[in-house]
Amino acid sequence: MNRLALESAKLSIVRQTTGYPALMWLGSACRQFEPELVLLDLEDPSSASGCLREIQARCPRTPVIGAGGTSALRESLRASGIAQFLAYPLEREPLDSAIAAAIRSLDPNPSQNLFCFLPAKAGSGASTLALSTATVLASTRDHRVLCMEADLRSGMLGEMAGVPARGSTQSALAFASEIDPLRWHNFISRRHGVDFLLASAEMHHGLPQWHHYYLLLRFLQGRYESIVVDLPELVNSGTEEILRHARAVFLVTTQEPCALQLAKRRSVELVGRGVPADKIQVVINAWNQTDIGLDDIKKYLSCPVAARIPEDKRGIRAAMTDYRLPLPTSLAPGRAIRQFAERLAAGCAQLEEAEEQPRWSSLRRLLAIGA
Repeated sequence: MNRLALESAKLSIVRQTTGYPALMWLGSACRQFEPELVLLDLEDPSSASGCLREIQARCPRTPVIGAGGTSALRESLRASGIAQFLAYPLEREPLDSAIAAAIRSLDPNPSQNLFCFLPAKAGSGASTLALSTATVLASTRDHRVLCMEADLRSGMLGEMAGVPARGSTQSALAFASEIDPLRWHNFISRRHGVDFLLASAEMHHGLPQWHHYYLLLRFLQGRYESIVVDLPELVNSGTEEILRHARAVFLVTTQEPCALQLAKRRSVELVGRGVPADKIQVVINAWNQTDIGLDDIKKYLSCPVAARIPEDKRGIRAAMTDYRLPLPTSLAPGRAIRQFAERLAAGCAQLEEAEEQPRWSSLRRLLAIGA
């Protein structure tokens, strides 16, 4: 058990015993270390039950993973609060899954200040929207705002915002278990009133795992009023940890038929990865009143529409070239993003307005052509 726990690279062992400890010693260890997880051997039912009662009395929120034991004992301990069990001989994959489930049970509720943006299709404008939203939140609410770049392969937030990177998202994730407030300043760059955590252009071997994101998010929660995350279009087993914690996940699409088809596919993938369907909302970028109508889009995607950002490629390009952030309200997209960000900060991001029928082209015909 100890060997596999260390090999998992997800746990730092603070105490281990070769036998069942005296309850007084166990209670003292619980008070001293406040463990986030306990692995408990169930070979001796009486001793294991006594240890479990002591752990629950001293650390009632600490999840316990039981190893071994009979089926009858497991059922008895399940009623006492153990949710995860492992059979002997222990194997790495079941242990990893049990650790993930146990740790995630500590924070079942979403973080109210975490918002994720990801594109339905590359080029949908998710990064621009995430950047603009972060700068509006920082300017209108006087919030401490973090804009985190989680696209580790193709992220361009630094170039878009004119921000030189000091550290990198990859480094912050790699050292997530060691970050403290003093070291944190070595990872972030600040401009437009926002702290930026930017991805490095260097290629790194292997992708960060879920526990790297979990540890980083745990450190960040109390430091910022709003955390805006720019995600790539494809989610992996690591980045899905961010989505699990998010208050809202904004799927950014355009009215292009292919983009809408991919938006529907993305929403299904997100639900399949454990993201509750009621967290997923759509933002329609480059909105054109004469194109596919809002009612048709909502009906096709089966997701609420959080905002429509009017089309103005020339105005946005000019503003971004001069790093005018937040986008000026003299631009229609700038006004729409400001309204969206203000509703977001107030907890009212969902768009409820009705939409008139478009002047031409039903969604069904366009999607049939696109398919």
